[in-house]
Amino acid sequence: MTKTLPTAIRLFFGLVLVLLAACNNFQPSITQQSEIVTDAEVDRSELAIHVRPADRLHTPPKALLYPMWIREQLPERLELGRQMGRVLHGLWAGELLFPTLAYDERMVFHGRDKALDEARRRGADLLILPIVPYIYTGGSVDDTAMTLQLEIYDTKSRQLIFSMLQAGRMEFQRNKDWILWVSRTRMPDSPLYAIIRALGRDMAVPLASWLPPFDPRMLGYATNSQEIVDGLTRKNTAGLDLTSTDLAREIGATQGDTARRVFLKVEFDVDKSFIRPQYTGILDELGQALNSPELKGKKVTIIGHTDSDASDQYNMALSHRRSASVRDYLTKKHGIDPKLLLTDGRGEREPLVPNSSPANKQLNRRVEVRLVE
Repeated sequence: MTKTLPTAIRLFFGLVLVLLAACNNFQPSITQQSEIVTDAEVDRSELAIHVRPADRLHTPPKALLYPMWIREQLPERLELGRQMGRVLHGLWAGELLFPTLAYDERMVFHGRDKALDEARRRGADLLILPIVPYIYTGGSVDDTAMTLQLEIYDTKSRQLIFSMLQAGRMEFQRNKDWILWVSRTRMPDSPLYAIIRALGRDMAVPLASWLPPFDPRMLGYATNSQEIVDGLTRKNTAGLDLTSTDLAREIGATQGDTARRVFLKVEFDVDKSFIRPQYTGILDELGQALNSPELKGKKVTIIGHTDSDASDQYNMALSHRRSASVRDYLTKKHGIDPKLLLTDGRGEREPLVPNSSPANKQLNRRVEVRLVE
């Protein structure tokens, strides 16, 4: 019996190791203990919504997001709040939560009234104030926790229209030795940022149910010849005119600014500049618009854009070839003078939205048409 017991134990643990090997987070080793690695998760409290609008918003708002205001007297809390606000802004911009969301990390919170005055001066409809009542950062050697309070104000009425509160924590766990293997919990590079993203995603859910559904035209996309004419003659079909506000200058030419430019959904095969047949319809609409009384004889620039896949140099050359294909199509099919059709390529350098998801990459793969002033 004493001879068979060690063999049975070895067979048992061998079977366990075989089963663990099927796991993606199992790292076998012959010379030392194997490891079972588990990614640390964010423990979150229930999202408490204290104030929310009764009805859904129908007009796309322009929002100004302040850096996070940390109430505790921490060293360099202003810089930390700027970095935390940048994470929240990047998350919501990537998810296209707000059609226009500006973030100026130079701003410092000096009270609600002054923040409302600043947002109103910059042309924002909404003021978003992220406040941190509690924060503890343990890095990779201790727990990290924070509480986020989000307040959204209407800049015209100065009324609080959204108020939410949620707490998040990432617990640091030491390695557990199980003789044949070690169980290790892997912490992210920045647990604090992981908590912000988790809380930001939870808070985005009620916000998305309140905001109007996303319309690609908010980014300057046109779907027919009339929208192309309107976009190139500064008639904003999406109802946004930000060209005279500070908010527009902060956002740049990426969100909400459709002055004398339009974007067209024209996609190509991978590594090809040949126009797919299903996208010739929108190019026919472009040809009709350029032959309209409002635009006939005027010069435009056709600019190709790509997502971030492949190298920058490769994408730059590819975007030039694709814009040339559009020019050739308009010349042959619609008889437009090639001297009126300039071409350019920007590659991946001017994304509309972060290349953080397949849907965002699709928005960045586009053809832009600009009226030459």
